[in-house]
Amino acid sequence: MHAHHINLRKIGIMFLIFTLVFTGISVSLGAPVSYAASSAVYVSSSKGDDINGDGSEATPYATLKTAYTEVSDGGTIYLLDDITQTTKNSEALKLNLDKRVTITTAPGVNTVMIKRGEPSGNNALDTQFDLTSGELTLKNIIIDSNFNNQRISGRIVNVFGGSRLIIEEGAVLRGSNSGFSGSVIHVDNTGSVVEMKGGEIRENISTGAAVLVDSGSQFIMTGGLITDNIGGGISFRSNPSGMLVMSGEARITGNTNSTGKALNVNMANYKSLILDGPFTGEAGITTQSMTAGTQFGQATDAGLGSIENLFADSGALLASYDANNTLVWRSFKNEISQPSTDGEITGTTLTANGNWELPLDDTLNPGAYTITVSASNKKTQSEPVNRQFVVVDKTALENKVTEISNENLVQAEYTPATWQALQDALDEANRVLNDGNATQQQVDDALTALEDARSKLERIPTVNKTALENKVTEISNENLVQAEYTPATWQALQDALDEANRVLNDGNATQEQVNKALQAVRDARNALARKLIIPSTGALHPNVSADVYEYSMNVDYSTTELRFTVNPVTPDATITLNGIVVNSGQASEAIALNVGSNEITMVITEKDGTTSTYTINVTRAAAPNGGGNNGGGNGGNNGNNGGSGNITTPPPSPAPSNVERITVNVEASGKGVVAQTVIERTSNADGTKSDKVTFESSKATEAVQKTLAAGSTAVRIVIPDENDEVKDVRVELPVAALKTVHESGLDLEIFTDNGMITIPNASLRDLNQNLYFHLVPIKQVDERKQVEERAKKEQLVREVLNDGNIYVVDRPFTIETNMPSRPVQITLPMNSSHIPADASKRALFLSNLAIFIEHSDGERKLVTPELGEYAEGVLGLTFEIGKFSTFTILNLDQGAEGTHSAYMVGFPDGTFKPAQALTRAQIATILSRVLDLPAAGTAVAYPDVTETHWASEAIRFATVTGLMQGMPDGSFQPEKAISRAEMATIIARLQNLTGEANHSFSDVRGHWAEGSIANVYVAGYMEGMPDGSFQPNKTLTRAEAVVVFNRLLQRGPLYEVTASWTDVATTHWAFHHIEEASRDHSYITRNDGGETIVE
Repeated sequence: MHAHHINLRKIGIMFLIFTLVFTGISVSLGAPVSYAASSAVYVSSSKGDDINGDGSEATPYATLKTAYTEVSDGGTIYLLDDITQTTKNSEALKLNLDKRVTITTAPGVNTVMIKRGEPSGNNALDTQFDLTSGELTLKNIIIDSNFNNQRISGRIVNVFGGSRLIIEEGAVLRGSNSGFSGSVIHVDNTGSVVEMKGGEIRENISTGAAVLVDSGSQFIMTGGLITDNIGGGISFRSNPSGMLVMSGEARITGNTNSTGKALNVNMANYKSLILDGPFTGEAGITTQSMTAGTQFGQATDAGLGSIENLFADSGALLASYDANNTLVWRSFKNEISQPSTDGEITGTTLTANGNWELPLDDTLNPGAYTITVSASNKKTQSEPVNRQFVVVDKTALENKVTEISNENLVQAEYTPATWQALQDALDEANRVLNDGNATQQQVDDALTALEDARSKLERIPTVNKTALENKVTEISNENLVQAEYTPATWQALQDALDEANRVLNDGNATQEQVNKALQAVRDARNALARKLIIPSTGALHPNVSADVYEYSMNVDYSTTELRFTVNPVTPDATITLNGIVVNSGQASEAIALNVGSNEITMVITEKDGTTSTYTINVTRAAAPNGGGNNGGGNGGNNGNNGGSGNITTPPPSPAPSNVERITVNVEASGKGVVAQTVIERTSNADGTKSDKVTFESSKATEAVQKTLAAGSTAVRIVIPDENDEVKDVRVELPVAALKTVHESGLDLEIFTDNGMITIPNASLRDLNQNLYFHLVPIKQVDERKQVEERAKKEQLVREVLNDGNIYVVDRPFTIETNMPSRPVQITLPMNSSHIPADASKRALFLSNLAIFIEHSDGERKLVTPELGEYAEGVLGLTFEIGKFSTFTILNLDQGAEGTHSAYMVGFPDGTFKPAQALTRAQIATILSRVLDLPAAGTAVAYPDVTETHWASEAIRFATVTGLMQGMPDGSFQPEKAISRAEMATIIARLQNLTGEANHSFSDVRGHWAEGSIANVYVAGYMEGMPDGSFQPNKTLTRAEAVVVFNRLLQRGPLYEVTASWTDVATTHWAFHHIEEASRDHSYITRNDGGETIVE
């Protein structure tokens, strides 16, 4: 027969508790069981006034004495801040007006503390509250009687003369160090009552208990906690003594005498304890004679479930009661016999906690069983008791529920009907598992239904929208301008985009619908046709068409010139505007406008000599004040100055709402500002901005003249991006401006925050067309990673690198242009945070730098740059090119500084769930992964952590190293969410943070973990909340945990990485910390702190 212990305390699958009561003896088998002025008065020690105040919240009193006098019967005294109650040279607070008063913390205020001030040394004076009539209720308030750890000749409260003290939830009476018995409360005289419904009496010192119950009085305890008091919890005096009446959830435990021996309720030789109804708390009892048969009180309708919650402070005794309901000590007895039945029970034992354990054959099949137990008293009296139990095997059902739970199924991936069917089956399975009376048939039916629902769970077909999303984003990033395209093709594209967005937002869209929308967008974009003629501002009438040859347009007076972009059907056709050749698809030179009519002739000549002539009549409005013709150059006359005879400078035409005009500098390189020009900065739909600047010939002439006068060698156009918000910059250089710079002998520089182009003077020779430069910094980390991956695959890079590492140091920079292949210098800036501060490391780092060049024609190059200064304090890398491309600074490193392994993992669905709470078992697991510590204690066997528990080894590690402890009831509670206060305590233990530390967290004061929280905060391991609180009882999230552990381990944060988890974007506050904790990586240290990944 297999020995299998049954705890007869519980009734369930195979559990039992029972008691037999005989006349004259007791044998227990199992453990014995804003307001009106008079009713609401406010007190503030900091701003109150007993003379001029009226007790309202706005003008409160200064002292409790005045407030008690003024408050009405049944009223409440609200404390607005902490009060120091000084008894030196004054009496205790006399509560003798025979009225019912409540003292509590005011609403909206953190729990207020009443502190003891300097004592007088006189018992009559040093008792803080002297209650002699009426009723006092304390709730949601701390009374701290400690004064410099000095022993006081008084108590916290006297309850005399038939008065009543009520202690409710949130009230804490602590810190009393008294030379008297009853250091906290002395209740005396017939009719005097203390009623403790909640709150705590703790951490007090006395010569004979925290609470003294004297002649004829009562201490009624239905809730609350009396603990950690030196001198004892409760004691009694006089004859007749007072009575302790207990029921409900009252707890008196953890109190000791001065030598550390347990002393909770010290009955002495009194029989003063009454259990008045069901008692679910706990209380330790000491009697004068700790021997079997000693009586110490009465039980009134308490039941055995209450008796088992009384325990002896010392000795092997059990609390019980006899036929007269007298509470009495009983010895452990092991006198039980069992007649042979289906399985004979032998070897019965009684455990230290009073549970009878009977071995049972573990091969019992599911079904109903009866156990007959006979109890006897020295075999002179005996009585059999029959108990029935049912064996129900729920193992398979439990395993199936656990199996489905561990699958981490995602609702969105399954059809609604089959998902709901599975949830219904799981709900029924859990109901059956939690039903102690469930039959085997119910268990089997629930298992069958659950298996059936899981097998029928149907996935929603996967729909891939990535290509459609990318195409819509691609078109959006083109920043197309409606005015430049034909109405029909533009509208067709908008219709296709609208349908694409509708499909993207439709959670029920099919793959066929997605593919159809993608093809429609592609077709519409390919068919999008530019207008034949596009003016730089305004619109032509009628709508432009190849077979319409005459157009007109009106502009206001402030428009002094126009450019036209011509898009012929055949791109190789020759185009002239007023006889000047214009490149297909590019803006023409500026055409000056006179006030009044201006006729512009455009001729398109095909390869076969066929010509088409178009006439554009532009009417420019007169000056607003009636001034004469003030037309531009190119032959236009200055006209007559009308009106007052003064020439009025026209105001600039207003910019569109998404375009701002910014004046920027043109500098003599190294010599300061010599001219200014204007940038048009456009705000894009994605939040980025695009710049466009045209270096007009007039500005070029001014800049050249002043640059030569300043003695500089180059004209520099400066395009700022102070907020790092500009996505791209387009610089247009008219041929006339280029000619002016070339003829001066100066170089031309285009300077941005992301790179600089230097065009030597010789490269400006014989340019006969307008030039443009399109400058695009690659800011996104994923795009930089793509460049890095391409570089790694290049043979020429591998030949240089051998077996070393390669990574992108700073932003790649792309330059597009129509400039012919001529020598040009490029200078790229490098952020100083990438450069080591140590001289030797700096030299090695700089020696490994190279520029990876990707030409648009497919050619790849790797060049060594010349190091210099880009701007003040910024390193510049300069190199020469003959054609334009994408340029990237690489570090051809021979090895990373170190590697880190991940200690956190995500979930199967690709998420990290940063806001999800961590359990105690999960924290123990992380500690065991990242720490290598010796044992500081012995292993503890927790009843809720079996050897097969997934985290049992980690919990053992956290326990023996002293980092984590079990609960007061002996359990570990592995699935309980861990709080921020518990995490602070673990850190303080790990880092040995002790002593006092300052903090400003109002919600931590008086908290059990206040010391640990303060030390961990000062040490920099944990921070408070944005509102200035710490929220100690808030559960610790996964994101908060990785930040704490990274700081403990001196790791990260990790930079230059793309997002690993779908629910942790790069903008998440803990993104870099989560990447550090959840991926294996090699790294180098950043000068600004943290790590840069090396892949």
